[in-house]
Amino acid sequence: GVTGVQTCALPILTDGNENLGQARSLAARVAASGIGIDVVPIMLESNAEVLVEKIDLPTNIRKGQPFEARVVVNNYAENGSAAPVTGKLRVKQKVGGEETLLLEEEITLDPGKNVFPMRHRIEQPAAYVYNAEFIPSSDSDDGLYQNNQATAYTYVRGKGRVLVIEDRSRLGDFDLMIGALRDNNIEVVTQTSDSLFGSLRSEEHTSELQSRQYLVC
Repeated sequence: GVTGVQTCALPILTDGNENLGQARSLAARVAASGIGIDVVPIMLESNAEVLVEKIDLPTNIRKGQPFEARVVVNNYAENGSAAPVTGKLRVKQKVGGEETLLLEEEITLDPGKNVFPMRHRIEQPAAYVYNAEFIPSSDSDDGLYQNNQATAYTYVRGKGRVLVIEDRSRLGDFDLMIGALRDNNIEVVTQTSDSLFGSLRSEEHTSELQSRQYLVC
């Protein structure tokens, strides 16, 4: 056998559903690097469980064109005796550090998969993050609250891209300029100088920054 080789494994605690991030692609990269993965399933103690599976977004979204997003929520029970569950569905959109509430309504989940369509329009080119969350009316209707959210990403490209770096003490001084750039179909992302790189958590954001023009204010 081979001596002097130390192997390691990464323990993963999961309920088996990928509703946040990109666990599958990350697991493939970990395995390709020679690191083993040990999966520990999470056993639900509740008889009922609600899972926000995903947010479906079109792959190509044009500026100003209406599109339909779909939130998929699963209401199930291990013994197959799931009952209707009431609660609140909340959908938010985040772009350039600004968060907007797009939808908040009371819904009833029938047993099985439930699909909730949402018509929307994007007026400015930028990278957008969508987050959907289900809040049950009763805690007994949901065994694991950690899987009650799902995220999705989309990008609307304009004629050009500009990153505006602002001094925190002067926030808002350049809103007129930013609005004019966006009105001319130029993507503008604002960051404060003291948190410029703190929000860059993915390779996608890093590659986008490398191709932007910079304007320090």
